[in-house]
Amino acid sequence: MIGFNPPLNKENIYKRITSYDIFKMYCPEFKEIGKKFHGKFRTGDSYPSAQIDYYNGDLLYKDFGERGSSRAIDFVARLYNTDYFGALSIINTDFNLGLGDVNGKKSLKPVNRQAQKFFEKCEKISEVSKTKLLIKRREYTNRDLQYWGQYYWTSEMLKSTDIFPVSHFWINKSTKSEITMFKADSLAYSFDYYFHKGIFRRKVYQPFNKKIKFLSNVDSTIVQGYKRLKRHGDILIITSSLKDCGPFWRLGYDAIATNTEHSFLPIKFFEKQKSRFKRIIMWFDNDWDKEENQGVINAKKFSQEYNIEYFHNPDNTPKDPSDFCKEHSLNEFYQMFKSKVFY
Repeated sequence: MIGFNPPLNKENIYKRITSYDIFKMYCPEFKEIGKKFHGKFRTGDSYPSAQIDYYNGDLLYKDFGERGSSRAIDFVARLYNTDYFGALSIINTDFNLGLGDVNGKKSLKPVNRQAQKFFEKCEKISEVSKTKLLIKRREYTNRDLQYWGQYYWTSEMLKSTDIFPVSHFWINKSTKSEITMFKADSLAYSFDYYFHKGIFRRKVYQPFNKKIKFLSNVDSTIVQGYKRLKRHGDILIITSSLKDCGPFWRLGYDAIATNTEHSFLPIKFFEKQKSRFKRIIMWFDNDWDKEENQGVINAKKFSQEYNIEYFHNPDNTPKDPSDFCKEHSLNEFYQMFKSKVFY
């Protein structure tokens, strides 16, 4: 006899588990029905303002510091930045319910070889402009702060640039209905940008993963670190990675980053900065130990094309500002920076 799995829907989920089980799984702050706790989706919540209580026959999440409320499945959808059907799939997977497809779509499934090959072949997911890159955030740990701290990043800098630790991420290619789930590395982060053409744009960064270090659904129109940019100033530094902005911010300089070292800023944005800053300087990587020093090659090209200065770390030193500070110190980087820029 050929067996089949019951369809994945709300009714079949609630035949196996309850809304209480779902809230306990995905909201660890929830300890007791009717007891307030700090809101799940807001930072800086000084006083417990959220609670899960019975309302019209079922549990409801309500944070009195914001509008709206959520039943259990909607709560999971919001937590994972997915839709209702994506939430059903997540619950089905996490509780091992064994349910089948939802509306003809395949359920969420863990990472597999096919997905691994997809990322190895595609340097940028942004080549598929309608790809959705979804995440599940987690709280910052001491390990996260130690990792970023070695590059002289502070927790305030991380929050102000919308960098969040993640435990899982998903991709949903526009050409397929299938959603693929990945368990993130223990140190993994999402650089969140903005909605564009109905899709949230972000970059996932796994610093110690050689195969999947960066995933994104963005392109060269992204300006990293722009939220910290002042309206006017003396010097603006353009780096080739967001991480390299950190040392400059700590030294009191304005800094932003291109999407990659192969791309420049959007022209209209760049022209606006020329009227706001007295001096604009590029500081790209110096891959002095490689046959093709792509960072310096691109810096020279952009320097000539846009008539701006460029500098880089000396040969026989770490290739970029953040690694230089890690190996030496912020003060040594500052002394080197001054010797080049204020000669």
